[in-house]
Amino acid sequence: MSLFLAVTGALVALTLAALLWPLRAHGRATLVAVSAFTLALTAGGYAWLGSPQHLAPAPASATAESPPVMQAIAQFSARVQQDPTDAHAWAQLARARAALGRDTEAQDALETAARLRPRDANLLASHADFLARLHGGRIDDPTHALVQRALALEPTQPVALTLAAMAAQQRGQHAQAAQLWERLAATMKDDDPLRAQVLERARAAHATRTF
Repeated sequence: MSLFLAVTGALVALTLAALLWPLRAHGRATLVAVSAFTLALTAGGYAWLGSPQHLAPAPASATAESPPVMQAIAQFSARVQQDPTDAHAWAQLARARAALGRDTEAQDALETAARLRPRDANLLASHADFLARLHGGRIDDPTHALVQRALALEPTQPVALTLAAMAAQQRGQHAQAAQLWERLAATMKDDDPLRAQVLERARAAHATRTF
């Protein structure tokens, strides 16, 4: 697993931890907005799916349909019609649909890709991240199940570790969250400046469980 993926996962985790906790008093709408923005950063780690900006659900204001994206949709739609078992084409189709805010269609394509590649940890993690962002940062049980499947296949998958730690914190399972932050830190080099910050998240989770 590349250092880039680990750093990406850490950045998302730290941004969420730093931003969401102080904003909790401002209500759900603020938390959802910040969660959606920060979770979008994780898309950069999915080399299997390609460019990050096309994986995140498009903002509500992005209503114009880009000709290059429409061309990509046509291209990959043709590919999956020609070969419905082409998981890579399904994932690319999901990416293009998400770029236009076609979230339901993108989710359908991701689910198809995941069925075709059930042991691809990166794809499972990207699917979980996509669902989490659709839900405003909330990691529900089906999304959490995808995270657990990804970690079962690749225990050091950093985006899955980040989502798992977030899920544990959302459920008040602070001891488990601390362990997951520590696992994420273990994927990083000792001199990586982000590693110390991830470990600080772990220490904070350890401290929270004592109250």
